[in-house]
Amino acid sequence: MSSVATANRLRDGVAVYFTGTSWSESFHLAEVASDKAAAQALLERARQDESSNLIVVAYLIKVEELDGERRPVDKKERVRLVGPSVRPDLQRTPTA
Repeated sequence: MSSVATANRLRDGVAVYFTGTSWSESFHLAEVASDKAAAQALLERARQDESSNLIVVAYLIKVEELDGERRPVDKKERVRLVGPSVRPDLQRTPTA
């Protein structure tokens, strides 16, 4: 199964996704690792930004392709993608 690296941005707590070279709020810009070795290498590159106080605790999430669109497998990660479920006024529209 494919994976992407995610973390929370330290300055505001927003969920961000590793593009391979930087962090983006856009899930759809995330670099996708298609196997375990590639996922581990992606995570190692993503974690380099932890020491610069840019992000907090990078980790991998599983993703799937559904109806031609990539999405997190885990329900918790789908909630993180759009924002708080208890405050609809604070939900974000994921950018492409």
